[in-house]
Amino acid sequence: MSDESRLQVAVLSKSDASGGGASRVAADLTRLLRDAGHEAHHYLAWSGSHRHYQMSLYGKGLKDRLLRRVHRTTQMFGLQELIPVEYALMAASGRIGAYDVLHFHDLSSAISPLTVSWAARRLPTVWTFHDCSPFTGGCLYPRECLRYAQRCGSCPQRGSWPLTGMLDSTSHFSRVKRAAARAGNYAAVAPCRWMAETAFSSGMFAVPPRVVAYGIDAKVFHPCERQCVRDLLCLPRHRFIVLVAAGAFEERKGHHYALQALQAVRDLQPFVLLVGRAPEERDSYWRDQMEGLDFHATGYLRDEVALAAYYAAADLFLLCSLEDNAPLVLLETMAAGTPTVAFATGGIPELVAHEQTGLVVPKRDVAGLVDGIRRAAQPETAAAWAAAARQRIEEQFTYERFLANHLALYRELVATRQRTKEA
Repeated sequence: MSDESRLQVAVLSKSDASGGGASRVAADLTRLLRDAGHEAHHYLAWSGSHRHYQMSLYGKGLKDRLLRRVHRTTQMFGLQELIPVEYALMAASGRIGAYDVLHFHDLSSAISPLTVSWAARRLPTVWTFHDCSPFTGGCLYPRECLRYAQRCGSCPQRGSWPLTGMLDSTSHFSRVKRAAARAGNYAAVAPCRWMAETAFSSGMFAVPPRVVAYGIDAKVFHPCERQCVRDLLCLPRHRFIVLVAAGAFEERKGHHYALQALQAVRDLQPFVLLVGRAPEERDSYWRDQMEGLDFHATGYLRDEVALAAYYAAADLFLLCSLEDNAPLVLLETMAAGTPTVAFATGGIPELVAHEQTGLVVPKRDVAGLVDGIRRAAQPETAAAWAAAARQRIEEQFTYERFLANHLALYRELVATRQRTKEA
């Protein structure tokens, strides 16, 4: 690779891959850039790993402790991420000027939106919207609330993370973010059309954010001979296995709808595979809803190879999120050749081709879920959906496509900034 085509990119997020899907996308992008010969570093507010190209966003020692305390204190008073302390540190250290492009990802609880705006005055800057917080007063998803299009205030989600402070400052934060968006000095990116359109509906942007879809490792996540992988994982060979992404039983995850649907198809004798950290056994709701269903809970899995094996072992992925963007787990199960039955939430209908790779039904439509499960239990339908799901990943959601789309965006921004300087 020539020096002229080699880019220097700083990727910034609140965590490494262990911090959730958004931070994982940031970590994957950094690694892909480096593997392709570019100079890329990942700046983190928090990290569970210590790769040589990962750096603390807050510095080390006293600086790190001080800046974390600033963020915790401002959040306690409802002024979260108001003070761009990390920008001051980066500017003072000279880090910003060392890069061609800055690319921000998940900011909530770790990075001020003012940091994005101020950094963009100096360098081409990208901000990927993994949730709705970049264009709301702070909530991750507005649910049924439309106040994000009217500068927020009197927030119905106050008290829920990340809006846990003493004051309702959502109106103020909306104004700050609107001012940054109006300046038009950063490139807004969304992983799906739904997110781009929702952001545009806020009235903050002159044009909708650019859509750059996620990519996943189709070499790790791939179909396997189902009976063999079930033997390896000690799962029942000939049962109809339904995969459910486990986690806290909160409203937006929609787990109770999944369990209602599974109870309604007990005649199929489904075996429920809970991948992820399942609720505690002492949770009475969890215990009651699982009664009569055979299941296996894997616990939290960090190893992608193990995850891929469990995904490939399932006959169906049941996804009942009430609020979501473009979940990575959905792309990974599709790559593993596992069909999906899901609620038509957020960007999910853009990933699941209805009647081709699975079925999408209206939110809270348990009868629709039941119909989808029964259809997926038919071998011919399941085989067709599985093959189409894998093909869709290979055509639209690979790492190669993900990287190429980002490089094209970066080079466009660098060229535009250079032309502006020369004018």
